[in-house]
Amino acid sequence: MVEWAWQEEHRPADADYMFAQLQEAVEWLQKTTGRRFDDEKLAEGWLNEWRSRIYLTRMMECQAAVPAPLDQKTLASFATLMWRGAMYLPEVRDFYKNALDEISGRVDGGIAALSTERCRLFHEGPVPWYPTNIIRYFNRYGATCIGSWLYFTEFGGLFNVNDDGSWAICPMPEDMGLPLKTRDDILRSMAVVFTRYYQRPKLSARVGHRVAMARHFKIDGAVFAMDRGCLGNLCGAMESIAFLKKAGLPVTSYQTACANTSELNQGEVVSQIDAFMESLGMEAKRPGRSLVEVKGGA
Repeated sequence: MVEWAWQEEHRPADADYMFAQLQEAVEWLQKTTGRRFDDEKLAEGWLNEWRSRIYLTRMMECQAAVPAPLDQKTLASFATLMWRGAMYLPEVRDFYKNALDEISGRVDGGIAALSTERCRLFHEGPVPWYPTNIIRYFNRYGATCIGSWLYFTEFGGLFNVNDDGSWAICPMPEDMGLPLKTRDDILRSMAVVFTRYYQRPKLSARVGHRVAMARHFKIDGAVFAMDRGCLGNLCGAMESIAFLKKAGLPVTSYQTACANTSELNQGEVVSQIDAFMESLGMEAKRPGRSLVEVKGGA
């Protein structure tokens, strides 16, 4: 296990600490398995993953376009390969590059995920892991959930948040200015990239980032899933709600647990969503679907 230091801002010492742990991990692996560590595979796999993460980050940044080229549920599907630990593969790298080209073309052509987009929302907090229609329930009002701070960071995005909410995306390997020849070069580049550009561990930065990104992504409101099943995701949620409201952004929340269907009160959540959308002046244009559709009539 490699420990990640608590970060409030980028500090060179954090990269040094992670680099030292990665060196120890390599030695431990060789000693434990009795096998020689393959430095060529390390370099190839890491450089593929680095590029894959940059392509995915650029795809997420495309969500700032109006109309949004993807909805949040579709965006989540692109993170599956990251969650499965497959981003080191060359075919995955090429897939993300092709996907970025396609999504960039949608932005240039003004192609929307929702043709009736009239309202843009951040959905903060994990969507239930079981099949639900929560993210797309908002579509009946012409509203699109386009992403969130939690999703953009959980999906492995490599970026820093500027004061105006725009992103300073991590450079590609050839543009980073780091040596990439030896094992130590590769391990140090990993430490530098993650401690400098990965926002997930910067817990106290969540609040300010959410407020700034709401402006850059042209958000009309935010919805928080107060998930009892993953308490780490709730860190800073109440503070974020307070500061978003102070910044003039409408916010609502609902109770859920991402792995337990019995924790989702459909009637209550639907009433909350409907009341929230009506408070934004939005009118439903079509009937809503059940949030959870149980097969077999159960």
